[in-house]
Amino acid sequence: MAGKHKASVKSKAAVSQAQGDSVLAGRVLYALGNFRGVAALAAVLLLGVIFSPRSEATGKLMFLTSRLHSDTLFENAEYGILAVGMTLVILTGGIDLSVGSVLGFAATLFSLLMVAYGWSPVPAILVAVLAGALAGSINGFLISRFRIQPFVATLAMMVAARGAAKWISGGIKVQPGARETYALQGSSPQFYTWMTSRVGGIGLEPATLLFIIGIIVMLLIVRYTGFGRRLYAIGGKGKVVELKGLMTSTPGQERHKGFMRGIKGSDLEIIFDADCHWLEPDAQREMRSALARFPEIDAVYGHNDPSAHGAWVSAKLEDKGRERTIKFVGIDSLPTEGIKYVRDGILSATFEYPTGGREAIDVALKILKDEKAPKNITLGTRIFTGDNVDKGGEAL
Repeated sequence: MAGKHKASVKSKAAVSQAQGDSVLAGRVLYALGNFRGVAALAAVLLLGVIFSPRSEATGKLMFLTSRLHSDTLFENAEYGILAVGMTLVILTGGIDLSVGSVLGFAATLFSLLMVAYGWSPVPAILVAVLAGALAGSINGFLISRFRIQPFVATLAMMVAARGAAKWISGGIKVQPGARETYALQGSSPQFYTWMTSRVGGIGLEPATLLFIIGIIVMLLIVRYTGFGRRLYAIGGKGKVVELKGLMTSTPGQERHKGFMRGIKGSDLEIIFDADCHWLEPDAQREMRSALARFPEIDAVYGHNDPSAHGAWVSAKLEDKGRERTIKFVGIDSLPTEGIKYVRDGILSATFEYPTGGREAIDVALKILKDEKAPKNITLGTRIFTGDNVDKGGEAL
């Protein structure tokens, strides 16, 4: 009996160790998933170092030279600039097959204006940009107005842009001396040389700098502007659990209606909802039901922070690691609840719910002083995430 007992203890210990290793592996994979772009870049850099040849002159790894990386950036700047623009399309869950052909048309038009008609760079750039914007606007109009699938609309634009480029160029390469009527018959425009020459003191070409500036601007737009957040919402996909407050109350109704307006037009699907009466125990109970019914849940929206926290507790007690894969979002941002939960990594975000008390007092004072008071007041809010919670959140 003693031998059987020891074997049982060892077996339980082995199972416990295996479960612990599985949880650890899950956490590692989850962390890598959050930083998959950085992880992929690090892997490429590591492989480059491992397989890099050495310079015969210096014996140093050629992959680690600044010249190699600056040349690589320059050679891929064209694709990088396209990718920056395509970011907006991808965020909305769309696709654009015409981007390369529109670029070809705009480039052909720009060259034609510079070489054939002798235009200066600035007006030629403006016309080329407007031509590209017009093509994109036509795509957007067809998709939004007539509900044509992006694949079909942009495929048509791809064919049209290719044909237009061939038509305006006459089917030949646009270069000095290609036709007797061209304004330039000798060397290429100075602007071409400037765009492909290194800028003194920086060591990068203007085309490369344009690519880098585009990345920075796009980062600021998608991460720190309301426009960027709306793009994420439009392109959002996932299965959401909504844990409502007291739906007979005005705050509960407003938080539900606002959420529905926010996800309108996106692919977010509410797979489960329940009235939790603002109570964390009720939220725990309802979340247990949701977890049992749905193996795939991407996010939980709680009408208050205790509801979101209760949902997290239920996911944690389920012991399947889903508290790490589901995003939990709440409202109220009280220091001892929502903000604390964000700091602890429990909630992905919490939104401040303004009471309007200060604004009400201001209006009352204006009325007492016979001053003109506004009829409508829009109350602002703030979002608190792991990135900004220690900075006081971010105003929306």
